[in-house]
Amino acid sequence: MLVTGADGFLGSNIVRDLIDRKYEVYGFLQHGRDAHTLEGLPVKLFYGDLCNTQDLLPLLRDCDYVIHTAGLTYLWPSKSRATWRVNYNAVQNLVKLSKEYGIKRFIHIGTANSFGYGPKENPGNENEPYSSRWFGFDYHNSKFKAQEYLVNEARENGFPALIINPTFMLGPYDSGAGSNRMILEICRSRVPGYVSGGRNYVHVKDVATAAVSALELGRIGECYIVGNRNLTYKEAFKTICETLDMPMPRFHIPKLLAHAFGAINGFFSLITGGQPKFSYKMARLGTADCYYSPEKAVEELSLELTPIEDAIMESYLWLKEKGHVS
Repeated sequence: MLVTGADGFLGSNIVRDLIDRKYEVYGFLQHGRDAHTLEGLPVKLFYGDLCNTQDLLPLLRDCDYVIHTAGLTYLWPSKSRATWRVNYNAVQNLVKLSKEYGIKRFIHIGTANSFGYGPKENPGNENEPYSSRWFGFDYHNSKFKAQEYLVNEARENGFPALIINPTFMLGPYDSGAGSNRMILEICRSRVPGYVSGGRNYVHVKDVATAAVSALELGRIGECYIVGNRNLTYKEAFKTICETLDMPMPRFHIPKLLAHAFGAINGFFSLITGGQPKFSYKMARLGTADCYYSPEKAVEELSLELTPIEDAIMESYLWLKEKGHVS
């Protein structure tokens, strides 16, 4: 079993699930990565470039399955050749080599953003057309194109691929406090208020379990939105603060003010060369109602729906263990 991006947030949880199910796991990591999220686990680690065929050949010769979690999720800069290289070109390379070596099943980790989102009363699902293009992020566009490519390979050429599309994940083993940054910032009292949008949240362990279960349960050529609970940002912050017994950010930040602040922040980042925490495009994304339904994954992958409060607490304990919060 080959897991790319094995030391990442989702990858680390997938590796643990695979080990629990008695799989022999090969982890493929980018050169120079510190795999501290995999410490003490019986996994064989290999380093290389996903676009370099020679780095992958020795692994695919010995594997029957691939779970491809590696990817770039950067929203700044919004346009990036590196993002397309990793999120799209590397997928093409992996598929080509997987065909040569007869991989039995290829699980690709995409994103729920590759489908149209909706309001709480009518959340997006796998039948809704891609609608995140207007945000202008290469991350969204590259993941959508990779999904299109894989679905076509499965349906037209019989390649045994299917796609897992997570929503916003929370939980342990976040190698860089990326997805858990919302919790981290609240713990550090750096969140003055909340914007008007919302999103779907899911425990990362549920996503990992669904990805591994898809090795047997999923249908070739299908996509599965793996999520759980739709929350406005006010509801999400309230849930985090009540779970961790912390003060709730008090102020509602109007949409226009959020957009203006993002535009100014992004402008100064262009001048200074720094990376903004909030840009205009991020503000547009943050004020949208990006809600999704996981019904298909629940029915076909036996997706578990762990309470979000559990994911929040496990996120906090992991951040505390690593010294990010006191």
